[in-house]
Amino acid sequence: MRLKKLTIKGYKTYRDLTTIVDLHAGVNVFVGHNGSGKSNIYSAIRFVLGGERITSEQQRRSLLHQSHGRQASSAHVELTLDNADGRIPIDKAEVALRRTVTLKTDVYHWDGKQATKSEVNSWLEAAGISTKSRTYYVVEQGKVTSLALISDAKRLDLLKEVSGTRVYDLRRAESLAVIEKTKKKREQTSGIIEEIRERLEQLERDRTELREFEDAVREKTALEIVIADRERKQCGERMKELENEAQEVQLEFAEES
Repeated sequence: MRLKKLTIKGYKTYRDLTTIVDLHAGVNVFVGHNGSGKSNIYSAIRFVLGGERITSEQQRRSLLHQSHGRQASSAHVELTLDNADGRIPIDKAEVALRRTVTLKTDVYHWDGKQATKSEVNSWLEAAGISTKSRTYYVVEQGKVTSLALISDAKRLDLLKEVSGTRVYDLRRAESLAVIEKTKKKREQTSGIIEEIRERLEQLERDRTELREFEDAVREKTALEIVIADRERKQCGERMKELENEAQEVQLEFAEES
């Protein structure tokens, strides 16, 4: 993977649209007078690939071109990357990454589609391009000397970062954290399910007791109805007997009279 084309507009000293094409796969040299914008080419590349998050209007204003008291309303830098080797996990031989800032916004576009900074970072880190504050795809003056003097541990850390294995380590750590979080949620869910199961069993017992109670009430009511009907019939028969006896007594009394 390599930088194939660079487009700048409204960024620092580059007021007008400036396109640098056919960048060589080997060495490219930029020459010019002091203040002609050579260092801003380096700055523009870092702005897109490893730029820190811009949070204040003052920071954005410092990136916009200013000339004769006038300031550009927006600035963008676009890098066209040759992806023939497939280092970026996208099925395209060429990809374009653009970053645009205004006084209020800071937006990334990946192949013309808006993307979040985290998405862009993931793609670049998968290709071995660090998006952290320490970047080694762009070597500043004095950087080689400082790299030669770092400890073995830091040199190993650097190799991991450049080769892209750091991304694997980070993703692995993130995956393990997700797995652990999922495990805890599963345990919590299992506990909740057990509580619900016990509650359902208790409700089933309560429902059974309620049904038995309702059956007993219905049986009691039925028995009371039967008993009341039987007593009513018995009372009716007894009344008839008493009426007959009363009539007989009246007849006897009448005959004696």
